[in-house]
Amino acid sequence: MTENGPNTWNSIYEKFQHERHSVWKEAATPWFVSKMAFLKELGANRILDAACGDARNTRAFAESGFQVVGVDFSEKALARAAKNTSTFKNVTLQQHNLESLPFSEEFDAIACDYVAVHLQNPKQVVTNFYNALKPKGLLLIEFLSTQDPACVAHGGEQNSFMSNGVFHQFYSESDARHLLKDFTILETTSVWHDDPGHGPDFPRNDHHQHHSIYVIAQK
Repeated sequence: MTENGPNTWNSIYEKFQHERHSVWKEAATPWFVSKMAFLKELGANRILDAACGDARNTRAFAESGFQVVGVDFSEKALARAAKNTSTFKNVTLQQHNLESLPFSEEFDAIACDYVAVHLQNPKQVVTNFYNALKPKGLLLIEFLSTQDPACVAHGGEQNSFMSNGVFHQFYSESDARHLLKDFTILETTSVWHDDPGHGPDFPRNDHHQHHSIYVIAQK
């Protein structure tokens, strides 16, 4: 693999063979789960799961009663997502590239988990998120930080690089805040967390640790 496009991700999803339902983790990301009550308090109902992958977070939002639209540009990811959400009537799946989202003021909130690290044009994607949110809508987004072991392994000097065909971009908190400058930052949270292996076509196919910055930002 030499690119960061749909074919790269199709291969990752297609070659993953494991008893887990998800290439990433079996369960939804705890930080996103912990914010669902907050979203409900604010009256949020329609959620965009941006680059939903095989829908582990999509399922959690749906189980909590939200109307969820999951988008991804990988057809193999969406095939897994369709299987994992087949019993939910409040889930819609669509194939879109985050750099060309067609939505305008449609969502109360956007969830974007473990995606910014792979964005080569994050400014355009964040602009599209802003446009897709209703006024006062919320963006819940995760950034792999410059403290992440994968970034540190590159000497901490090279915050972006290609590995096994997969692009990686790491962020300091100031980087994240600058990228989200058109939003109002409501919360940032720094979290260490563990990940399992992600299959033979992903750079990390063993148990490993990450450091993330989670942000709630309001339009």
